Amino acid sequence: MVDFGDLSVAELLRLWSSSTAELKSRGIIQTRNMVGEIAEAVAHTYLGGTRGSFSQAGWDICTDSGERVQVKGIWRTSDRRRSITSALRGENYDSVLIIEFDDFFEQAHGYKVERLLVEELFAVTAHVNGRIIRMTERFRNDDRVTRVDLTPFLELL
Repeated sequence: MVDFGDLSVAELLRLWSSSTAELKSRGIIQTRNMVGEIAEAVAHTYLGGTRGSFSQAGWDICTDSGERVQVKGIWRTSDRRRSITSALRGENYDSVLIIEFDDFFEQAHGYKVERLLVEELFAVTAHVNGRIIRMTERFRNDDRVTRVDLTPFLELL
C-alpha cells in the first residue's frame, strides 16, 4: 500500500486525478461527482435494471419490475460527518436508496425508503426547491426504512 504521508500535495492531486480518470474509463463514474456516481454504481449492482441518464430527471435506477429509484450517496469521514442528502426534486421516483460510505469506501450501508414516507418526514426546503433527507438516528431506526449492507456490492465494482 502507498504511504500517502510521503507524497506531496501535487503528487496526491495527480493520483486523485488519475484514479478519477481510470474510474471513468471503467464506467464506474461519468462525471466528477464521484460519491454520487459510486453510490449509483453500487445501487445498480445491487438492484439490477437500467441506470438512468443525465438527461432524464427524478430517478437513477429503474429496476426490472419498473420501480424508479433515486440514489443518494453520503461519504462520512473522520473529519466530515455529513448527515444530509442532496436535494430530492420532483416526484418522478418511487423510492430513495441512500448509501453511506466510510472513510476509505470499505463499507457501504444502504437505507431504502418509499417516496411517500420521504414526503411525510421531510418538507420541501424552499432555497433548494427540494426535500433534504436528514440521516438522524430516528430516521435510521424507523421500521419503514429498509436497511441493507451493500458492502458486498461495493466490492463487486
